[in-house]
Amino acid sequence: HLYQQLPDTFAAVNPINGLPLHGYALGRHGETMRNQKSLSETAMLEFHGRQDKTIPYQGGPSPTDAWSWYYAGLDEMMYIMAAVHGCKLEATDVTESVVDVCPGATQDFKCFEHQECSSGRRVIKCLYDGTHGQFPSAEMFGCVSFWFFNQFRRISPVKVE
Repeated sequence: HLYQQLPDTFAAVNPINGLPLHGYALGRHGETMRNQKSLSETAMLEFHGRQDKTIPYQGGPSPTDAWSWYYAGLDEMMYIMAAVHGCKLEATDVTESVVDVCPGATQDFKCFEHQECSSGRRVIKCLYDGTHGQFPSAEMFGCVSFWFFNQFRRISPVKVE
């Protein structure tokens, strides 16, 4: 993930159907742990389709006939980011509060948040019925993403090398 490689850059990130390969959940060289202080300024909102077989949200192999990559699971990534942010381990269903901000979600759209983060940031995953490359309605997707990004600014200045 780009946020692991550039830990001093983003106030918030919004991966979409994106999970690291198995063995890279902490980054290629453990960047997530080495850069924990910087990453604690980066909130995370992940969207993932439940029927995504290219990058399955549960992790594991992408089932294809010709080849297969093995992915870390979405829950593993959320637990890692919850730890970075000092959040509760158990995620709480926050779908209703997200839908209140952005009406128009279908019944299959569910969001879960690791709450009470000591970093003051948020760690949220939203699941929806869809395959790889399918997204919730553009309006809903855009609204939730804007709502999320608009909450955060970096405290530390962005480092330019």
